Amino acid sequence: MIEPLIGAAPGIASIILSLFKDNKESKELCQAIRDRLKREISFNLQLFDLQKGKKNMPVSKVIPNLRVEAMEELVTLPFPIDKILKKLSDKAKDKLASSKNKKHRHWAGNIKNEKELLERLWLRVNVAKIRISNDAGKGDVSYCYQKANML
Repeated sequence: MIEPLIGAAPGIASIILSLFKDNKESKELCQAIRDRLKREISFNLQLFDLQKGKKNMPVSKVIPNLRVEAMEELVTLPFPIDKILKKLSDKAKDKLASSKNKKHRHWAGNIKNEKELLERLWLRVNVAKIRISNDAGKGDVSYCYQKANML
């Protein structure tokens, strides 16, 4: 079923196909991918913390340095990433909905699982990078990272 979607990448194909099997190796691979995402998100959170600590450092200096390699690899693979990512726990949903900003609360209320959170984060970071590189302002992605720390 999925083989035609993968086509010319036999190495990736075998990894992807193994994800659909319910075995120890596929669970370990899923956990390794999730751990890589966590490390990338933690790195980016540290950049925002650094920016907050230095009052003279504009967010426009942080955004181009945000890492999205792990997110990029995952969201561009031709298979359902919800096979790797999980549903959000009630605690995580509460954390998402705890923002003081009404716009952020509304955005967070629509997030049902880690897949949606990851896709939103990936989209917002990439749009912000394009905006910065074209002098169109920074946009706001810090709230995404504040909420994404639960992956």
